[in-house]
Amino acid sequence: MKKILISLFAFIMIVGVVTALSSCGHQHTTMTVYEERVAATCTTRGVVDIVVTCIECGEEISRTPSSSDKLPHTESDWIVDIPSTCNVYGSQHKECVDCHVLLQTSDAPLSEIHNPVIDEAVAPTDVTDGYTEGSHCEDCGAIVVEQEVIPAFLQGVALKSLSNAFVLNEEHPEQLVCTVSNEVEIFSFLQDILVAKNAHYVLSTDIGCVSTIPSKTVKLNVGTNIFYILVNNEGESMLYYVTITRMEA
Repeated sequence: MKKILISLFAFIMIVGVVTALSSCGHQHTTMTVYEERVAATCTTRGVVDIVVTCIECGEEISRTPSSSDKLPHTESDWIVDIPSTCNVYGSQHKECVDCHVLLQTSDAPLSEIHNPVIDEAVAPTDVTDGYTEGSHCEDCGAIVVEQEVIPAFLQGVALKSLSNAFVLNEEHPEQLVCTVSNEVEIFSFLQDILVAKNAHYVLSTDIGCVSTIPSKTVKLNVGTNIFYILVNNEGESMLYYVTITRMEA
């Protein structure tokens, strides 16, 4: 009985050695490779076979089905959902270019396109500045074309006679000469003399402008009447010599 058991054990060992050997009678040196059957995407796993082969004889030893990881999403550029205006933010998003799953949302940048309306040109006057034509955005108020200032005609300490009663001496602009008829007994500098914006003047009968005439209205004598006008504008000053001749009857 003991001999029979020993013989059976030896037979099993021989069969085990045979199955461990290759069909060509050598011990395998294995290599494992992954063969893709179905490619993975960003939404589904792939299908692969794990294949074990012998490097020496090329025999396939085993083939085991398995799966591969999902691929990462491929991000798109920004896609505008609601366009922005120049003063209201719109919305935008990024998505996967393959499966279109939402990846990111954001405010869309403000538009640089404005809705311009015309700002009419304004002519200057003696004492007020004018402006060239311009435009601004009706929606956000941004300046599209800036208006340029056209300076008022009177600047600094210059003055003007509204009635053109005074004859200006170009060589001596500080001298003002006026001749009126005998009927003119009262003369109003307030109604006739105009100075620049922000300027002011005093009327006096003395060159030092100590004795001023607040009403700027004077009674004229027949013949020559001498007055002085001192104009001041932001630290600049100018003294004008005024001669008004009232004609005899």
